[in-house]
Amino acid sequence: MDVSQFREIPVLDEDQWLILLGAGDDDPRALLDELLALFQEDVEERLHPLTEADPVRDREQIRQHAHSIAGSGSNLAARRLAAIARAIEAAEGYTPEEFSTVVKELLDTYAESVRVLQVRVNRI
Repeated sequence: MDVSQFREIPVLDEDQWLILLGAGDDDPRALLDELLALFQEDVEERLHPLTEADPVRDREQIRQHAHSIAGSGSNLAARRLAAIARAIEAAEGYTPEEFSTVVKELLDTYAESVRVLQVRVNRI
């Protein structure tokens, strides 16, 4: 799998970000701080099993974790993260090398997403 295709996707979904900004009318920063903490907790809980998974033997668990990460990413405007997770969820027949490459891209994108989101939240 060529993971470079994902780098063309923006890290954040700006439309979703604007919706999130409007959701916490009284204190958007407090709401977004809480959402970011929940996002990190959820995604980190699911990333570790993916790094340990066998792409042939653990296919169903991979799908479940990737599906949850895609949902969490979509909910918090992490567009690229969600796209990579959806690709992992839908893919069939990864070789161990391909799976390792796409999971590394997911991990790197997660770290970048958190950095970008933290900067955005801190600007509020």
